[in-house]
Amino acid sequence: MKTYFLNSTNPQTMTQLIKKSAFILLCILGITLATNNAHAEDCIRFNPDNIEIVPYTNGQYRIIEGGTHAMFLFPNYAEAKMAYTIIKKYRITNSCFVGRPGPSFKYLLVGNKSPQGKISGEDCIPFNPNNIKVVCIKGRWKIVEGSHWIFDFGNKRSEAYESYKIIKKYGFTQSCYVGRANPSFQYLRKSATVSNLPSIDGTYVNTDSNTRGLTTIKIKGNGTQFTTWGACHPSDCAWGTTRLKKQGSNTYNVYYDQDFATRKISVTHITPHGNMLKVIMHTSYTDSRKDRKDTFYFKRSTVATLNFQPVVLKPFDF
Repeated sequence: MKTYFLNSTNPQTMTQLIKKSAFILLCILGITLATNNAHAEDCIRFNPDNIEIVPYTNGQYRIIEGGTHAMFLFPNYAEAKMAYTIIKKYRITNSCFVGRPGPSFKYLLVGNKSPQGKISGEDCIPFNPNNIKVVCIKGRWKIVEGSHWIFDFGNKRSEAYESYKIIKKYGFTQSCYVGRANPSFQYLRKSATVSNLPSIDGTYVNTDSNTRGLTTIKIKGNGTQFTTWGACHPSDCAWGTTRLKKQGSNTYNVYYDQDFATRKISVTHITPHGNMLKVIMHTSYTDSRKDRKDTFYFKRSTVATLNFQPVVLKPFDF
């Protein structure tokens, strides 16, 4: 711990120390006063098919939904048109905020996912969400990547940490703007290529043809549609369709509720070309049976059509 000896004959030194102490105190107060309570995300849902650009006042334009719901305001038509194009092409459905009124952070979603891809003319700054952190700099809370200040939250520590969690949750890699240096529209998105792994899409068959557990997996839409079949007689039973949740560079999780049991399934690429999957399933029964863990290996199939019994069970997400 440093000890400072204040020299009353040197007012410049005293002023510098007082300022430094004030910045440190602001950060400490932010830590003390902020809470770590989880907050539900604050989002307004809309239909991108129902939006339009309309004149406002003094050369300004608005994007509205359904003829009455005013959503975004722009200083000119060019910026309004660019934002309109972005909303349409990404199929944006949710406008979200942290800290309303006067939000310190805004983001857009496509359902419950990040916008993903790239649009011509976008103005975006890339960052790596794995390298970001929340820091207090001269009394102001910021999200930074190394020496790069990405977002500034002033004295709102809790909003900085809430925004940090949101960035991590959706895997945003680009901070984008319309109309810099004073942007009229801001959003975040994922890069067009999220990883170098091959697509996980395809139909996979258990390498054990005599298995009494999972027999077949079909994945579409890069994991947005995940359907599993289990061993049944005379033909396999569909467990229903749900969504994979990415947990790492090549691992995904999915959950099923089958009334008599809940299943947590981990799916991992285990070959360079993505033709093999390792599947670990944890089963918790609701009756007297003991919980169990099963490991299966699946190989990508070239068979386009497989014969399944249309018995659909209820999928769920935690």
